[in-house]
Amino acid sequence: MKRTVILLLLLTITYLAIDTIWPRTSNLRDFKPADVARLDTEMWQSYYDRKQAKLIWQLVSLFRAQYRASWVDATRMAYQAGRAAFVFKNGKTPADYERVIPYLETYFTLFERQSREPFDVRRAARTELTWWVVHRKRNPPALEKALADEMAVIYHQPARDFAGYAAYRTEAMMLRDSAAKTPAGVTAANWQTINELLTLSWQSAYRAVNQQKSPVS
Repeated sequence: MKRTVILLLLLTITYLAIDTIWPRTSNLRDFKPADVARLDTEMWQSYYDRKQAKLIWQLVSLFRAQYRASWVDATRMAYQAGRAAFVFKNGKTPADYERVIPYLETYFTLFERQSREPFDVRRAARTELTWWVVHRKRNPPALEKALADEMAVIYHQPARDFAGYAAYRTEAMMLRDSAAKTPAGVTAANWQTINELLTLSWQSAYRAVNQQKSPVS
């Protein structure tokens, strides 16, 4: 029994070592829209329920499954992204929001290293924070623009290519925000609709970054 435990431990350590040091990059255009949308929906739920640890684990799952990051890299990215989200969530003023930037820049630096296509890390961090702030102001047209602008930075394409992605995502956000103000709150049916809208959003993004190629579910 003891030998079995030791062997399993050694195998685990070996796997983690290989997983960490093996050089890898990812094609950020190669993802499964339905899977990303599902995790996106779950992460929204964790964020609004203030479940930071759960959100970070969901981010790890996203980076591992969709972008083939190592456990170490996925965990580092997830921590920085999750920390940024909750620093922002607790923020009240523009100065509070600026405290998010170092976390976002670290996250995007790690994410950019994962990508086969480089992008401007600082611009990506700034456009990410921009749409967070705009969303809080409840301005749908400005939110659509900010969402499209961020994708344009990461994928080096015109923002207009991401109009569909941004429109569906904005609709999902507005639905959640409106439902949260009702006596019933955000229901299971609401979350199902949100997931459907996010699926349409990520399918649109997939087509945009892959020249209209049909998305893989």
